[in-house]
Amino acid sequence: MIELILDAPNIEQAIAHLLEKNDSGGVDGMRLSALPDYIQKNMPALSASILDGTYRPGLVQEIEIIDSSGKIRLIAKLTALDRLILRAMHQTLYKEFSPMFSSFSFAYQENKGIASAVRLAADYIEDGFEYVVSLDIDSFFDNIAHYKMGELLLEFGLDRTTNGLIQKFLNCNIVRDFEILPKEKGLLQGSPLSPLLSNLYLHKADLFFCDHMLKFCRFADDIKLFAKSFEEGLEVYGKAKRFLETELNLNLNTQKSGVFKAVDRVFLGYKFHPFPNGKIEVKKNTRNTKTYVYNWKPSAIQKVGGEYHLIADGILTRKDYNLLFENPEKKMHLPVESAECLNLYSNITFSSSFFSFAASKNLQINLFSRFGEYEGTFVPKRLSATSSLSVQQTLVYVDTEKRLELARQFALSAAHNIRENLKYYARHNKSHRLSDAIKVITEVIQKEKNVKSVSFLMLLEGHIRSVYYACLNDIIASEGFAFTKRTKQPPRDPLNSLISYGNTVLYRKIAKELYKSRLDIRFGFLHATNRRYESLNLDIAEIFRPVIVDRVIFTIINKRMINAKMHFENLEGGAVYLNSEGKKIFIAELERKMSQRLTYKSGITSYEGLIRAEIQKLTRHFDKGEPYKAYKYFL
Repeated sequence: MIELILDAPNIEQAIAHLLEKNDSGGVDGMRLSALPDYIQKNMPALSASILDGTYRPGLVQEIEIIDSSGKIRLIAKLTALDRLILRAMHQTLYKEFSPMFSSFSFAYQENKGIASAVRLAADYIEDGFEYVVSLDIDSFFDNIAHYKMGELLLEFGLDRTTNGLIQKFLNCNIVRDFEILPKEKGLLQGSPLSPLLSNLYLHKADLFFCDHMLKFCRFADDIKLFAKSFEEGLEVYGKAKRFLETELNLNLNTQKSGVFKAVDRVFLGYKFHPFPNGKIEVKKNTRNTKTYVYNWKPSAIQKVGGEYHLIADGILTRKDYNLLFENPEKKMHLPVESAECLNLYSNITFSSSFFSFAASKNLQINLFSRFGEYEGTFVPKRLSATSSLSVQQTLVYVDTEKRLELARQFALSAAHNIRENLKYYARHNKSHRLSDAIKVITEVIQKEKNVKSVSFLMLLEGHIRSVYYACLNDIIASEGFAFTKRTKQPPRDPLNSLISYGNTVLYRKIAKELYKSRLDIRFGFLHATNRRYESLNLDIAEIFRPVIVDRVIFTIINKRMINAKMHFENLEGGAVYLNSEGKKIFIAELERKMSQRLTYKSGITSYEGLIRAEIQKLTRHFDKGEPYKAYKYFL
């Protein structure tokens, strides 16, 4: 066999095949276009080294990529000479072994493919095999045992010299993250020979299925066996699982493997549609994908003040000196030099180098669940509080009087801003409830000025909120957003969902600014510093919730920008959350509000600027002892 591999016509054919590819350079720098001249001068020496067993493959660089499904793969970058040898082996070995492959195996073979595999599966279903046994091998390419591969090749009649050469490629040295390591198992993904070797490895499984007269269809490591009943399917599943584990050292992904109704499953991107006469129609499956953001206009995702909001599912990876966000519909470069924060509200897959790159660029990343609930934050190492300021915050916190005075400022500002909201809507609505609430809140504010403890201050703050929420039905005029009571964790209706989501987003915006400052976010004064990792952002949020979050909610509801039926999803147990489209609407309006130009202390600023100014005032209070007066909004 080795003589056929090294035969001049076979080598010439392999070179011609490679020259049809892009003229890329290998790990050693040699380009494919240099192969003809190299082989002309060095073929005798190359052949001699392969025949006497002294040839050693060059270093293989494994590059981590993420495919469109979010799965991480290691792709091999070989030297040009190794690609040539592997291609020459593939050409010869394919001619030798492909005739023995099962007619029920369809991948990596001439005149076969997905269409043939799917049609065979449809024929099985038409014949009454209504259940499919789906076998999903756990990381098949990466878990192939090298010694077992060698045994199978010898068993299939391969000579020891060729087998030995294949083993050298299987056990090659790889470069990963600047470290040279021996490859101990698995095939090189990207090697010209790997598809053939994968078929050879699973050929024994094909023989096992045939010997047991099982109806099956295999496309690479996607194995489907068919049964007439669920019970028969379970028996088939057990047999196949035991064989793969004991004979081929392969484990199944039990979360994806199992016995299913065949017409309910997608096979190689196709679904099966039964007709009353028993015939099966095969149709390309149209993915019912999650909602993606198809354009990046301000109405969808807007970059404001150095922040990006990502609602679409996709992949984030480093691309040169920027970040690349991509999904099946869109690619978007995010210039990190002008970005400060990423807010991720969807399923995002990160490459291994993403976070180290983000840290080097001081990029903060906030993670939210698909329901809009805050899950965590990645904060670069250098974005941290200074020890001296942390000490000053601690001294204020443990001083009962000083902490109370600071907490009072947050509470009084929050109460004042809530009252201003009510005054605004009372101008347009003569409801007695609004005017009565304004009077009650004014009375409670007087009590807050004289309160003697933070805990009692919190009780009064809660009372103001309850009076305020009782007025929401006089402020909001849209079907589906009636307020009954405040519910959270989880919210039970669309209005509560908006309040919870808006508060969460505001907490993260303030936290982003705090992490950029010298303040320690762990120390809250109105909100107690306990096991909660972040507290100070909650204190500051009390000031801005009425004028930012609540006003945004009132705007998008009263202007009919959001719909209680279209933009929310109802889950089991009564939970109600914004869907992707609803989040997009809310974020767009929130960012418009944050960037709104307004006058403050004879200057023009924005709400984002006001938050920064509030943090600066607190910093001077702790650092220099300047009196702190919280921001108050006036109509």
